Amino acid sequence: MKRIIFLLVFTFLAISLFGQIPSVVVSDFTSRARDVHEEDLVTVMEMFMNTLATGKTVNVIDRNVLERVMKTQGFNSNDWSDSTKTTRIGEELNAIYIVSGTMTQLGTSLTFSISVRDIKTLEVITSDQRQYTLENVWDNSVGIPAQLSNMGNSISSGINTENNKRLQVIQEQLAQEERARLAQLAREEEQQALIGTWQSGEITRPPQPPRGSYSYSYSDGKTRDYVRLIFRENGTFTATRLVAMTFPSGDYTGRNEFEQNEYSGTYVRDGNNLRLTWTLNTYWERVVTDSRRDTRTDGNRSSSGNSTYTVSFGRNNNGNIVSLSLNGGSPFGRGYSK
Repeated sequence: MKRIIFLLVFTFLAISLFGQIPSVVVSDFTSRARDVHEEDLVTVMEMFMNTLATGKTVNVIDRNVLERVMKTQGFNSNDWSDSTKTTRIGEELNAIYIVSGTMTQLGTSLTFSISVRDIKTLEVITSDQRQYTLENVWDNSVGIPAQLSNMGNSISSGINTENNKRLQVIQEQLAQEERARLAQLAREEEQQALIGTWQSGEITRPPQPPRGSYSYSYSDGKTRDYVRLIFRENGTFTATRLVAMTFPSGDYTGRNEFEQNEYSGTYVRDGNNLRLTWTLNTYWERVVTDSRRDTRTDGNRSSSGNSTYTVSFGRNNNGNIVSLSLNGGSPFGRGYSK
């Protein structure tokens, strides 16, 4: 169940990530051109924000909301170069990038640049710039107003390209975390996997009290071998192994044998190594049929032992552990299922 929940959470996060458009804040556009006034760039900034928002591929944080958060955090215009402070702004507004604009002048030549930086690292991820003269910078056909749309498309495309890369990195990180969680879950499941009842083999009658309480009359020559193995949380275990054999030799003749092995003891597990220490009580019964007469003998014996085995588990299509094997000469068989 935990495995399914983890997969659902991972899928939801992956879908949520790629279903969101990136949010950006737009800082004040600045001028280092003596013939361009700051007031003019405020108008350009507002026009560019509208251009970005209209494209609907970028979520532009409302200017009033940005200014309110800046005031609350004591953030001023000089702090856009302080990654610690911009990170706090990004966390508060759930913004990823900063968009800024600058006008520079060399003689009568003007350069208008727009750049986008990661709000945490201040690394430039995309930019665009255009050249103008003092005569055409505000011209509606060739100046900044005419080219804002193209610049907006360029900037939006750069933001989304970078954001997709970022999301792919995040998705891979999530996938790695998911694989680590599933691996940890598998380890935890395997740590507890021994605990409970495991059984194997075949039996035609339920277990009964030993010594003389079984009457097996098999005539097909097959061996019935049944094991019921129980591991407990306190480090103890019990195992019951029933073995019934028949050796037919003709009409109304043959030999039926039954043996019941009762193990009890302790176990210590270290990874895939399992050390068992046990005592064993064995009850057996033999019935020989000759000329329609039965001769019955029975008895019991006790012994003890210990050994180390390698544990391996089998899973179903859902990843749940449904079987285990004790490899290395287990006295009560090898494979078991829930």
